[in-house]
Amino acid sequence: MTAQLSPDASIAAEAEQMRALESVGQSRFGTGISYNVVVFPSGRAYQGVSWNRRGTHTGGRNSTARSICLAGNYETSQPTAAQVSTAAAIYGEGKGRWWTSAAPLYGHRDVKATACPGRHAYARLDDIRTGDGSTPPSPGEPGGLVVDGAWGSATTRRLQQELGTTVDGVVSSQSVVWRDRNPGLTTGWRWVADAQGSRVIAALQARIGMPGGQRDGKIGPQTISALQRYLGTPVDGVISRESRAVMALQRRLNAGRV
Repeated sequence: MTAQLSPDASIAAEAEQMRALESVGQSRFGTGISYNVVVFPSGRAYQGVSWNRRGTHTGGRNSTARSICLAGNYETSQPTAAQVSTAAAIYGEGKGRWWTSAAPLYGHRDVKATACPGRHAYARLDDIRTGDGSTPPSPGEPGGLVVDGAWGSATTRRLQQELGTTVDGVVSSQSVVWRDRNPGLTTGWRWVADAQGSRVIAALQARIGMPGGQRDGKIGPQTISALQRYLGTPVDGVISRESRAVMALQRRLNAGRV
C-alpha cells in the first residue's frame, strides 16, 4: 500500500513510495516490485518490471498481462487528470509497440475478487482506453502541470488547449531523426521516417513568431532554438532532460499564457 501523495509531491517522496512498493513485492513474492509502471498523482511515471518481463500483479495472468499501477487509494480519492493523462499515453503508446494493437485494458477487479483499482480509478478506465477526458485541469486546480522539464502528453494537452488545436496529448508525425537527440520529449510524441508535422507545433511556431515559411509543424533545432529565444532560456536547439525551456513553457501554461 502506498501513501496518497499530493499532485505537487517531490520526486524524492515518489521514490520513497516506489521503494515501499518494491519492499512489498519482495516480501510477498520474492521478485521485487510487482508492476510494470507506477503513475503518481503528479503525472510522473516510474518503471518497475520492464515490459518484456513477467510481473507479479495478477495471479493467473502474469505471463500474458502487463500492469499500470496508479499509486494511492482510489476507493476514497480521485485520480488526478495528470495521472489519467499519463496512463492514457502509456496505454496508447504500448498498443502496437509493446503489445498487440488490440490489447484490451481491464481493471484488476475485472479478473480478481478485489476492490482494486478502487471505484474512482475504475470509473476512469474508458478515459484511459480512449485518451478522452484526461486533459489536465485549469491553472490553480489540483493536478496542474508539474514543472519538471519533461515535455510529455500532459504538457502537450495543455498547450493544445492554449493554442486552440485538437486536444489529444499527441504531437503527431515528427521526424525520428530528432527523437534520440531530444530526451526531454517524452510521452505522446509520434516519431516517423516521413514526417508531415503537427498542428500544435505549427500553432506554436506561429505563436513564437517564426516566419510563415518555417511553420511546418515539425520539431527540430530551428523550432527549438526559436522557442528557447522566445522563452528567454539558453539557446542550444535541444530539449534535454529537465529542460529549462520546457520548465519555462510549463510555468507559462500553468499561468494560462504562452
